[in-house]
Amino acid sequence: EKFHINQRSELHHEEMQARRAMLDDHNVRELELFTKHNEEQTKLLDEQHQEKFMLRTQQNKAAMDKIASQRQECIAFIDANIDKLPISAEPKFKDQINNLFDEVVEVEQKTNETAKGELSKLMEVEQEKLKAAQQEFKKELLIKQDKAVRELDTLDKAYASVLSVQGAL
Repeated sequence: EKFHINQRSELHHEEMQARRAMLDDHNVRELELFTKHNEEQTKLLDEQHQEKFMLRTQQNKAAMDKIASQRQECIAFIDANIDKLPISAEPKFKDQINNLFDEVVEVEQKTNETAKGELSKLMEVEQEKLKAAQQEFKKELLIKQDKAVRELDTLDKAYASVLSVQGAL
């Protein structure tokens, strides 16, 4: 009888070692997948942010090109019709037009800088939210894994206890 109890105890011990090894392997793979998923999410978010910055830069360039084009058209119109202006107004008029366009450019640059700053803040918030969600998920994953290990330990102790009671009888 004791021989059979010892055999069952040894088989149980081997089975528990195999279960622990399988659980450890599963936990390692689960963490690897989690890490890979986090890296992919972070990379995707970075790509989206880069696209937003590129779009903002393109929009700014288009606005600045349009302002420059309008300036050239205005100056060309003035040059074409300069003979209709009094001679004394010619230099002042061109200077005033250039000053107006300089002000428009300055306003556009300030608006662009403000928009870029707001976009940067928004992207930082998105990154912080992603990191917080990833950390929370990892915490839950580790709790789940710890619980599985504790359940296996409890099962092992319960079976060992049954065997020790049988051995004492």
